[in-house]
Amino acid sequence: MNKNHYVYDKLFASIKDKKIALFEIVKGNGEDIKIWYDYFKNGEIYGIYSQDAYNEEILNNRFNNKKFNVIIENGSYDLNTLIKFIKIYSNHLTSNGILIIQNIQSVKYLQILKDATPLNLQMYIETYDLRELTGIYDDVLFIINLNQQSPQQSPQQPPQQSPQQPQQPQQPPQQPPQQPPQQSPQQPPQQPPQQPPQQSPQQPQQPQQPPQQPPQQPPQQSPQQPPQQPPQQPPQQSPQQPPQQPPQQSPQQPQQLQQQPQQFSQQSIDIYKLLFKRKINNDIFLLDIGLNEDMMRYWSNYFKNLIIFGIGTKKEISQDLMENNRMKIYLGTSPFDINLEGSNINFNIIIYNFENDLKKVLFIINTYSKILTNDGILIIEDVKDEDIEILKKENKDIEIYKINNKNLLIINKDIS
Repeated sequence: MNKNHYVYDKLFASIKDKKIALFEIVKGNGEDIKIWYDYFKNGEIYGIYSQDAYNEEILNNRFNNKKFNVIIENGSYDLNTLIKFIKIYSNHLTSNGILIIQNIQSVKYLQILKDATPLNLQMYIETYDLRELTGIYDDVLFIINLNQQSPQQSPQQPPQQSPQQPQQPQQPPQQPPQQPPQQSPQQPPQQPPQQPPQQSPQQPQQPQQPPQQPPQQPPQQSPQQPPQQPPQQPPQQSPQQPPQQPPQQSPQQPQQLQQQPQQFSQQSIDIYKLLFKRKINNDIFLLDIGLNEDMMRYWSNYFKNLIIFGIGTKKEISQDLMENNRMKIYLGTSPFDINLEGSNINFNIIIYNFENDLKKVLFIINTYSKILTNDGILIIEDVKDEDIEILKKENKDIEIYKINNKNLLIINKDIS
């Protein structure tokens, strides 16, 4: 610990004198773990040799699903083992726990490890490249730090340390979930500067925001529209601007979600954006099972090159979707009655937001996962709590994320 003690002093400042539980995977004779007995004088220190660290039977017998405040991987240099470490041991962290990987052999591993981290933990990642400071070739740390007041605070400290600057800019996409109210990006950013100096021209613009108009009016209509013109311009701009503005999505995304805030929170959108970040500029075939109109509109603006296939038992759907040449809608169609064996289309993304009966969810997983591309993503929304363990036994690639008391099931092939 001496070589990077200042990093640990910062990480452990709030827990050093508390009764915590630390777990370390050790190598050799395990001498390294002894320093923690002196460092955490009130702590419980646990260790396991690297050859036993990934044996589930040994883990269950010795630790019985115990949660730890600090978990350290100090026993392996193998990249695949480190990925496995993140996936297994992130589940054994306390709610404010810290997970650490030491002695990473290449800085190129950092992005791979980040991509392998569960999506709900990626905003808490910190990386430290201390090689120039210590002169040790593998003095690189990968940390998931849940013991920080705000995920935004972690990237602010490393820029003082020259080695960490290239890694921390990876976190700006995670800032949206840190805004306490989900409504803050929708109303306050526009109202405070508008109302005091220019009440008359700016207030009429707020009523002009029907579901189709918010992404189009804020950037372009504020100087153009006097109070008498709002009804004249929306029909002219709404069909024209969505395909022209995919890069300007920061104002569009929160506003389009106003229609179903309970089902599609800012947090769920941020999870989706993390999943899709490597696909945003690609040609995308997206299958929406259930015909969620708001999300179909949202993704048609988010992706630059997208074709949406929508199937569901609805008998009718909004006219703007039916007339959108980027969407192919199949009304009155049950996803359980389609023969997919002859399908010549593979989908990059499949989102299921229909019935959540266990048998039907299993059918979707077993059937529709076959028509995913090699890097495809299958998402099933609102899985029942009591069905999670059964589903995980059926498919080991399943990941579950809890969002607004609803379970989001993800099978993600797009992981390096």
